Amino acid sequence: MLKISGLYPCLKCTCFLPSGKKRSLRAKREEDGLRAWVCDAMDAEKLVFALLACVLLAGLAFLALGAAPKQQVAFFAYGTNLAKNAMNARAGGFINATAAGLEGYGLVFASQDARPTEFGVATPVQNESASVKGALYYLTPEQMAALDRQSGVPNFYGIRMVKVALPDGSAVDAQAYFLAGNTHSAAPSRPYYLAVQGGMQEWSYDESGLDAAMAAASSN
Repeated sequence: MLKISGLYPCLKCTCFLPSGKKRSLRAKREEDGLRAWVCDAMDAEKLVFALLACVLLAGLAFLALGAAPKQQVAFFAYGTNLAKNAMNARAGGFINATAAGLEGYGLVFASQDARPTEFGVATPVQNESASVKGALYYLTPEQMAALDRQSGVPNFYGIRMVKVALPDGSAVDAQAYFLAGNTHSAAPSRPYYLAVQGGMQEWSYDESGLDAAMAAASSN
């Protein structure tokens, strides 16, 4: 073995041991075992760190998916659904709402022929010279389903896709309720009429179309 200035070189590194302090075979084995244990511990630590990183990334991905906006349903509301408090009560809330109009339709009060003794309810009918004043509500699928149940879909009201006009001049495809089946003109009850009127006033709409619908229904 090479001897330099009274020191013996270590077999595993560049350090030197003093003369007369040469390691025994047992000591060398213990040192090698310790070194192997340290290496194994470091490998285990790296594995644990990698697992923690994976768990963290999975958690962040889950939160990101949960925070993603849900699919929205565009719904054109008129009549008693126009008021925001009514929408909250029937649908359980809403995402957003804006003023909107249904061009080429007029508002009437009607009843189903199968229920001749019932009061009339609001429904749109085609009228190229008219427009139904309403609001475009954005709902979650769950809110839309709740509103459908409250409104008697599909037996009382049916759903149609319509194109509604917004104040900025753009148009949006939306769902809207139409009284189902064969219908006839019928005057609404006083509380129902006041609820429709309240919604019109909440959105600051002119009530001339509502007055015309009431007059036409009352004359029959």
